[in-house]
Amino acid sequence: NWGELAYSENGKPLIENGFISVSHTKHLLLIAYESFPIGIDCEFDRPISDLLIKRLNLNPANPLKDWCTLEAWIKLDDKPKHLTEAIPNHIIVESLELPYACTCICASYQKIKDIKVIKKD
Repeated sequence: NWGELAYSENGKPLIENGFISVSHTKHLLLIAYESFPIGIDCEFDRPISDLLIKRLNLNPANPLKDWCTLEAWIKLDDKPKHLTEAIPNHIIVESLELPYACTCICASYQKIKDIKVIKKD
C-alpha cells in the first residue's frame, strides 16, 4: 500500500509509504518504487541533435544515456534546474534492460537492491 498520492510543486508524484518516480514514452509507462528517493527516465532510441548535445554537454558517443541520466536525476531531486548542471559523481546510476529499443536509467543516492521489470500487455 503506497498510501495517499500527492504531487510536488513541480509535478513529482509523492506517496506516504516510500518513493516513486514515473517515466513514459510512446506506449511504455515505467514506475520506479523504492524505500528511498529514486528517479527514472526512459526514451526510445533516437538521435539527439548536435545542438542539444552541445547545450547540455552530453557525451557525443551516447547522448541518449546522458539525457536519460540527467532526466532521472532531475526526477530524483525534483529540481528542473539540474538540466543545466553537471551530474555529480555520488549519484548512483543503474541501466535497465527492457525488451524494446530504448534507454532506461534509474538514479538514486543509494544502491538499488532489486530491480524488477514487469511487462503488462
